Formats: sequence, C-alpha cells, structure tokens
Amino acid sequence: SIQAAIMYPSVSAGTSKIKLNADDIQGIKALYNM
Repeated sequence: SIQAAIMYPSVSAGTSKIKLNADDIQGIKALYNM
C-alpha cells in the first residue's frame, strides 16, 4: 500500500486528497477492467 494513494485504507480526519497518483490509476483500471 502506498500512503499517498487516494485509495489507501485509512486517512486522518480533515485530510483531503484530490490528486490521483499512479497507484490510484492502476487500482481504478483494475476495478473497471480497463
């Protein structure tokens, strides 16, 4: 797991993440068979 990833399992309260990194993109592609 990459802590900078938006899909990381836990995020501190008040933290917002708006930039997708390569790990997020790969995860989305895997979920949607892209």
